[in-house]
Amino acid sequence: MTTLLVATRKVGATSYTFDWGEEIEAERRLLDSEATRENFDRVAKDYDVIIVLSHGRKDKVWSDVDGEALIDNHNIKQLSGKKLCIIACDAGKCLALKKGPSLVVAFDGPFVFMPPKETIFRKFVKELGNGFCHRAVGDIIWELMEGRMDPYVRRAMVHNISHLVVIKEGKLLTRFKPL
Repeated sequence: MTTLLVATRKVGATSYTFDWGEEIEAERRLLDSEATRENFDRVAKDYDVIIVLSHGRKDKVWSDVDGEALIDNHNIKQLSGKKLCIIACDAGKCLALKKGPSLVVAFDGPFVFMPPKETIFRKFVKELGNGFCHRAVGDIIWELMEGRMDPYVRRAMVHNISHLVVIKEGKLLTRFKPL
């Protein structure tokens, strides 16, 4: 499986998530100024797994670079059959995500973290991102739910798991609840 990582960095949340992306294994990276719609549309078709660390809302996942949508109803068909892992607020609500990719792991609410505890969230994103690339997503989620991962990752999961959704073949497969 080949992986594309897309990460944007600006003041605020994405300045943290961008740094977390350094720990995610990927054959190709669109970082900062490269993370534009034009570049995304050009290269996304060549990868099986796409991991996005950026911003989201119910109608799009967008880039800090120019505020333009990376993923929306206009380019979702090119992601048909792809697996997406999106670390961004509300990306799981994005209607576009239900029309193309074979599997989406995303948050349908805020992805919240506290900078003083940033290492916890870095580990959470690393485990989710790297595990998503190399193992079945069900195994990763099971480990998160069972708490077999590092205790720091477990704490981060408790903060965000209630907003984590899995969408398979356009249907909501599951919504997780904190333990």
